[in-house]
Amino acid sequence: MDKLLLCLMLIFTGVLIDLFTKRVANEKLIMNYPVKITKRIYFVLLHNKGAAYGLLKGRKSLLRMLSTLSIMFLLGIFFFALKAGYSYDFMISLSLVISGALGNYLERMTSGYVTDFLYIKFKKFPVFNLADIYIVAGTILVFINA
Repeated sequence: MDKLLLCLMLIFTGVLIDLFTKRVANEKLIMNYPVKITKRIYFVLLHNKGAAYGLLKGRKSLLRMLSTLSIMFLLGIFFFALKAGYSYDFMISLSLVISGALGNYLERMTSGYVTDFLYIKFKKFPVFNLADIYIVAGTILVFINA
């Protein structure tokens, strides 16, 4: 399969799954009311109006501008790496990061916040969503595959 097509399918599918899970969380969960799944894993609905860890909360215009610039930067790296012939592993890793960034970006632009709903009870671990998992896992894999 063509590398570009594979990556675009991964990005598109990742964004769809992320937005779907956020929609389900918003429909089924009650704000700040944790639902225990296991001893350490909970579903809990939060609307993050800032960036990671609530940074830039209340700075909507700055956050939107930085989000837009980040997406443009990631897409620039993606097309440079594609043209330069980077490996499938690297391109898939980068596609995960882009998928997560786009999922959070699209929700932030349409709703004014990002829905977080996964919580692992471990020290001061933040509540997160699938897009956050894509970003973290993809970033780790980018460094491994660089």
